[in-house]
Amino acid sequence: MTYSAVSIADGVAAGQAEPVDVLAEHVSRHEATKQALNALVQSRQIAARGEAEQMALRLREGVVGGRLVGVPVSVKECFPVAGMVTSLGIPARRTALDTADASIVVRLRAAGALIVGKGNVPQA
Repeated sequence: MTYSAVSIADGVAAGQAEPVDVLAEHVSRHEATKQALNALVQSRQIAARGEAEQMALRLREGVVGGRLVGVPVSVKECFPVAGMVTSLGIPARRTALDTADASIVVRLRAAGALIVGKGNVPQA
């Protein structure tokens, strides 16, 4: 079955789906397709699981997240995510960890999205 970001967030907000379960399904699909797609060049699925667990606790306490609550999201490698590398394809930047999130990542998190990793940015 195919789910949209809206249907996932609506299901999580309504208590019909758990953020941890949604994330687990996402991770399973990623594992099944990663060799063929090479979609994530950097993963933060373990950190995202901890965030999903915290989100589930907040939801049970009645604290509802934003419009993307519980939706797994990857961001392109060119956007800084705290604790990850934004190399931009530059060898000298391969070990430089980001110290803060890009504004788009801040907004995604505020909307309740779970950042699962960084996606490929092909050099045209």
